[in-house]
Amino acid sequence: MVRPLRRPLVRCRVGRVSYYLRRGGWCVSDREGGRQVRRRVADSEAEAATIAAQLNAQLVLSLPSPFSFNPVTIPALRKSFLEHHESVLRSSLATINRYRTALRYLEQFVSVTGSKPQAHLVSVDEFAAYLRRVLVAPHGHARAPRRRLRDKGVRNILEVCRSLYGFAGRLDTIERGETTSRGKRGLRSRLSAGCALGLPSTIICVRKF
Repeated sequence: MVRPLRRPLVRCRVGRVSYYLRRGGWCVSDREGGRQVRRRVADSEAEAATIAAQLNAQLVLSLPSPFSFNPVTIPALRKSFLEHHESVLRSSLATINRYRTALRYLEQFVSVTGSKPQAHLVSVDEFAAYLRRVLVAPHGHARAPRRRLRDKGVRNILEVCRSLYGFAGRLDTIERGETTSRGKRGLRSRLSAGCALGLPSTIICVRKF
């Protein structure tokens, strides 16, 4: 059986930025920080060409890209997230305390492991593995024998952390769905895919970090 020839990839270039059709959507590609970055930006060629021209102009003038973000540390992001729930959303005290406790594990992870505190640089796999190793006292009792976190507790932490990164995405403090030349997406997307090592399938499918 003769297979039909695949339609060649049409790539157009506007200065430093190229745009092309990929899987039904138009993407733009440029280099940021020495690495190639690809983003899906439009459903039509005309829109993609306009966005590519705007992006190229900003690159030439050394202006902030519309896809750029402001890095934030985990402690600062955690503080803003909790203040948002307390002052804006007016969440209950029990909810805020639950969020504070869950996010404390993320803050402890970056301090204990020596990882960089920027939120967009946190390793999902390493954090999930850390949650499986950490020992806690049940109900916070100091004299109680320590045990590992149960699956329900790990799932709760991942769900709260995904909410944290969703909040950061709305503030433009993390990369939102950015795709590099190696096909890696932003941290929140990778966590949504379930990078919790050693967890049952019901927890691996957690879509909240």
